[in-house]
Amino acid sequence: MDFIDKQILPPKSWEKFEDLTRALFAAVWRSPLTQKNGRSGQKQHGVDVYGTPQATPGINFGVQCKGKNEGYGAKATIVEFDTELIKAENFKPQLGHWTFATTAPNDARLQEHARLVSEQRVKEGKFPVVAIGWDTIQALLSTHQEVIEEIYPEHASDLHKIMAALRALPSSEELDQIRRSLIVFAPRSSVLNIEASVWSEVKFEKPRDLGPALMGRPLGPADVAACPILPEVALLTADLERAGTARLAGVPGAGKSISILQVALQMYCRGWRVLRLADPIGEIPSFDESLKPTLYIVDDAHLTRPAFLRELEEQATASRWVLSAYTISEDKSGFPGAIHLDAKRAVRVIANGFLASREATLAAVRQADDRIGDRPGDEQFDLRLEHAAEKALYPWQFCFILGGGWRRANAMASSARAAGADVVLAAAAIRQLASRDAHCSREMLLRLVGDELSNSDGNAAIDWLVAQRFLLSFNDLRCPHQRLAIVLLARILDGQTAEERQKIAVMLRTVLTDIQMPLSGLSVLLSELSLAGEFGMWRRLVQPAWLTPALERCWVATEPLDIRHACWLLNNLHSYLPDEMETIADHSETLAEWIQAAPEGACYAIGRVLNHVLNTNRALGENIVMLVEPRALAKAISAAAPLHAGEIAELLSMIGACKDDMWKARYLEHIDHDACLRIVSQWPQDAYLSVVADFCEHFCYVESEFGFTLIEALIPAIADRLRAAPQESFHELNDIVWNALRLYDPLNIYVGKLAPSRRMRQVGRKICRCWSPKDLAISLSRSTQRNFQAAAGLLSFMHKASPKQFEETVLALNWSEIDQAIGSDWAENIGDARMLLGVAHIVPAARLAIQEMIARNEPRIVNMSTHLAAIAPASALRHIAAGRHIALSHWGHVDWQLGALVLARIAQSEPTLVSTFLEPHYSGLAEALSQPSPTFYNEALMFLCLLVQVQPSGLIRVLDQIDVNRATLGWRNALRGQDNSREPGAKAQVRQVASLLVHHAMDRSDALGELARRLRRDFPRQSIPLAKTIEFIDLSEPIE
Repeated sequence: MDFIDKQILPPKSWEKFEDLTRALFAAVWRSPLTQKNGRSGQKQHGVDVYGTPQATPGINFGVQCKGKNEGYGAKATIVEFDTELIKAENFKPQLGHWTFATTAPNDARLQEHARLVSEQRVKEGKFPVVAIGWDTIQALLSTHQEVIEEIYPEHASDLHKIMAALRALPSSEELDQIRRSLIVFAPRSSVLNIEASVWSEVKFEKPRDLGPALMGRPLGPADVAACPILPEVALLTADLERAGTARLAGVPGAGKSISILQVALQMYCRGWRVLRLADPIGEIPSFDESLKPTLYIVDDAHLTRPAFLRELEEQATASRWVLSAYTISEDKSGFPGAIHLDAKRAVRVIANGFLASREATLAAVRQADDRIGDRPGDEQFDLRLEHAAEKALYPWQFCFILGGGWRRANAMASSARAAGADVVLAAAAIRQLASRDAHCSREMLLRLVGDELSNSDGNAAIDWLVAQRFLLSFNDLRCPHQRLAIVLLARILDGQTAEERQKIAVMLRTVLTDIQMPLSGLSVLLSELSLAGEFGMWRRLVQPAWLTPALERCWVATEPLDIRHACWLLNNLHSYLPDEMETIADHSETLAEWIQAAPEGACYAIGRVLNHVLNTNRALGENIVMLVEPRALAKAISAAAPLHAGEIAELLSMIGACKDDMWKARYLEHIDHDACLRIVSQWPQDAYLSVVADFCEHFCYVESEFGFTLIEALIPAIADRLRAAPQESFHELNDIVWNALRLYDPLNIYVGKLAPSRRMRQVGRKICRCWSPKDLAISLSRSTQRNFQAAAGLLSFMHKASPKQFEETVLALNWSEIDQAIGSDWAENIGDARMLLGVAHIVPAARLAIQEMIARNEPRIVNMSTHLAAIAPASALRHIAAGRHIALSHWGHVDWQLGALVLARIAQSEPTLVSTFLEPHYSGLAEALSQPSPTFYNEALMFLCLLVQVQPSGLIRVLDQIDVNRATLGWRNALRGQDNSREPGAKAQVRQVASLLVHHAMDRSDALGELARRLRRDFPRQSIPLAKTIEFIDLSEPIE
């Protein structure tokens, strides 16, 4: 059997042939951004497909597609060739190579003509050309199986036979000659390196300190020893030992590269060789012939062809392991089967690791920022480190803050300005963001700078920037990291005059109107620009008209990935388009078509667009939703693959489609309930639980009983995962346990009519039966700071769903292990472990063990949280007596409820310590009560009532420090019942708080007294506290 025998003919439609050509040349050129030129009806200047080959960065290659409807019976002519070549001369920017591709068979006369024309053109310094027919295209397909998979999915079952037949068509020499002819460009006429990538050996020699990490430099083998080991390293190693392969996925800057190198170092120390793929875009070479155990690393594996990597992984053995790392986006897209790196947890692990080696870390940080340290006038290192750990979402950001990165960005921008290189640096940052971190050559950068600088000045600026390490290298003119590019662009704009900013605006216009820039990159650029400057003021540099080309590309998107990128761009245009809703209205049908198609991988992005429309112009959003055929989505969700079905469910939830009763009825009429049950009952072991939670939650909302049935059907399919990783699994099931069953209620909103029903509790109990108390306690006792909150949530859920099982589990917890897991966090706040202790404290029989653990750690506690003080009152009293603080107030917030409990206990047990407890917090209390939003003090009533009773002078000191200007709005809104939370009783309680404050400020002779009297006049009834608010509180009985 050969390709013809199988009857896989050339595509009969020119549109399909263009799709094939785009996919094939993206593979041949190793250029994922290869794309079709324009759309039907537009002038295409002899080019249907264009891209920038990896081997020729900055140089565009083009292909003209000539499909012949008669298949093999038609010929392409020399006249057609010459005509299209004349058109290609006008393609902008100028091409470096042009291919004339046709579905007709290879034609010797046409090919000879093309060779002669090309030879003459090269002599004249013009781009070379080549003509290829279907025979040549088949030969190229023989090495690109993934293209056949994409274009001919109907032949997936016979793919191996087809590939074998294809590979028999050309000899290896012929194929090499063909490929060479497609990547030669003028004026050199030299053959470029098109070989497969190579494995390079990794050596762990000459370790460096933290300097490169703090300075935002790319990290390599020399940096492994200096970086704390993340938890994912152990998971990767375990996967390798079990299966010989492991995958790590994470967002940019999360620490993927260093993590896989840390795994590699472990194997290196065991005597293994470590080989790393030099170029992830190239074809992956096979294992070498060495008998020594070897770990093969593929970093940036998202750039590889999946088929190449899959083939390599299938060859893994006990002594040949494959470890790969992928970059993923911020939404739910990812790589099933991969270990997903938790960036925020990584920040905490790194912070703890740096703190454990404080002196070495401080020495490295001082090299980056000499204004931090322990000297008088220095910024305190420990405060900087904790601030970085609290604020940073990613490890790169943590290092950036810890090393004074913002200050260095200012200095970098200032230095670049002084050197006359700031415009070039801004251009590099703009292009890096717009191109999604694509390689940038000198020519590309100078072209973007345009007439703002002469070539000589531009080249001098580039040389200076590379020498200063503001750009990577002379061959790759990018900032060391995309995140640094973001900050630098903002800082450069801050330092420009209005006239100078217009130069940068011109560059912004250039990239925004460049159809070669990926929509995903333009989305990033616009998103970051909208946040740059005070109140995002630099977004004003972008004129709405510049966005027209990108918008036009959005609205013609038809492929799932293109629709996804289009929608993310639309999501980032809110602050740029004054007529945004009019633009949306003009394309209502397109949006409705996207919703109805529910394309895999794009549903979340589509949902975000429609959710914004609904929040901005509800009538428009509802009209768009009404254009969607319910039956189509019902059919789609019933027939979709598991992950896709979850996507569709979330899309439906985000657009509120089922709020319309008639729409919902038609939708439910066509739901295949049996198919939906199969989806959950056969949920893949490596698929996200959060996605199936979305799926079940959706049906709980639109058809509650069926939703509960789905959850019951899901439980056996995920029981093993619930037992193996209870914290992580519970966290992923948030949408089920919180919104669908209402049994996990951290905000305490599911009360009264919203309280969980008997049926909900029944389903909750079935989930709880997956765990035995003893085994669950073992897992929960081994919690880390990353999942203490999930452990506490799980127990809270179990407390409502299965109280007896909850008590048995809590009593089986190993507090010694929990103590060790808290570790150095005992010093401040103990992190999320306080939540676990708080839930466990519900069980009376467990309290003594918890209190003893806290007592053992009293010497380590610097600032005791109100949670610990409430749980262990004896320890709290000793802590206060020793002159240390209870963390009642912090950053404008007050723990009012727990603070009231602690205050009452102190007043009962050791009244002489009340003033010591309160002294550090008067300004913090006043700050919270001065906030313009009453939400800052809607739980303050009991605390303030106690304060009036046990420390009357304390309330006076608080009132003395109230900021009257800010408090005016907050107190007025509190009395009105406005701008408050939706928690039951919140408005009534905060009204009493305000009335109590007015009551005690009435007789003051200052501005606060004037405010109180004015509010009494404006709100004569609401500003008078109820009798029970000011009545005496009995503190004679012990408080539990």
